Amino acid sequence: MRVTNQYTDAVDCFQDVFLEVVSDSQKGEIRDWGAYLRWLTTRRAIDTVRRRHRKHSASVLKDSHAIADPSNDLQAIEFEDLVQRVREELVHLSPAQAEAFWLVCVEQCTQSEVAESMQIERNHVGVLVYRARQHLQQQLKHLAPESFFKQAEDSQ
Repeated sequence: MRVTNQYTDAVDCFQDVFLEVVSDSQKGEIRDWGAYLRWLTTRRAIDTVRRRHRKHSASVLKDSHAIADPSNDLQAIEFEDLVQRVREELVHLSPAQAEAFWLVCVEQCTQSEVAESMQIERNHVGVLVYRARQHLQQQLKHLAPESFFKQAEDSQ
């Protein structure tokens, strides 16, 4: 739901993941179910967002929280706008960059967990996340102060 931001897409994604898990579990042993499920769910959710983006490339993705509640402060509204724009920009990243970025930066997985899930080297995960951040920073710099991106880099 955090990736798709739409209930119906999240349900469709859940069904796709469930079917794929059943199929994959019959093919062989899965060593780390938690990492495997996070990776697969993220991958399928990003695929869903990409399909939706292709179908509606001219329209802006709807966010259920887009209508500002007068009780919210300006900083919270700006943050929600930034999160929505990050979702929209994920479709412009390579699938590997989008997956690595989401798993590390949003799901808070370690680079080692992501590397194992994606079956790549840990250092490559760092490169993917770095490139994704660079792209997002360039595309979204008008929405957030430089300190936002500095804080995100410092947290890693």
